[in-house]
Amino acid sequence: AENSSDTDLRSEVNTFMLAGLDTMAGGISWLLYHLPLSPEHQERCREGIRGILGDGSSITWDQLGITVVHSIWGLHHSYAIWENLYKFFHGTPSFHLTVRNCIWQHFAMAELKVAIALILLRFKVIPDPTRPLVFLPQVILKPKSGVHLHLKKLP
Repeated sequence: AENSSDTDLRSEVNTFMLAGLDTMAGGISWLLYHLPLSPEHQERCREGIRGILGDGSSITWDQLGITVVHSIWGLHHSYAIWENLYKFFHGTPSFHLTVRNCIWQHFAMAELKVAIALILLRFKVIPDPTRPLVFLPQVILKPKSGVHLHLKKLP
């Protein structure tokens, strides 16, 4: 970074902020689409979020900067979590499948988790039965007319 020009730094920031925009929007959309199809998972997620954030108003400045570490390998190889480690499970994150993984994966996963956590903390996500999902087969799978949902404010 010592020899980087303003143009180099600006390019890095643009890559950081814009490169994954479609992927992030798609990831959030698909997750919000699938959660109401499995209400028990939506509620488990909400309970986990409430266990960490409470009602969302208790985050203090003292908590900022706390380091949180997790081991994807450890998570994926824990008999305490998985009954059969070698059976495919569609809920397993796939960021770590190759040596050429996404350089912004940690930011992307944090962004995704915060967005979903704040939505689930405040709303119940309900599918819109009048707007069926039609897929567009592209490099990044997209819905033809968007993902249509209802958000019901939680008490």
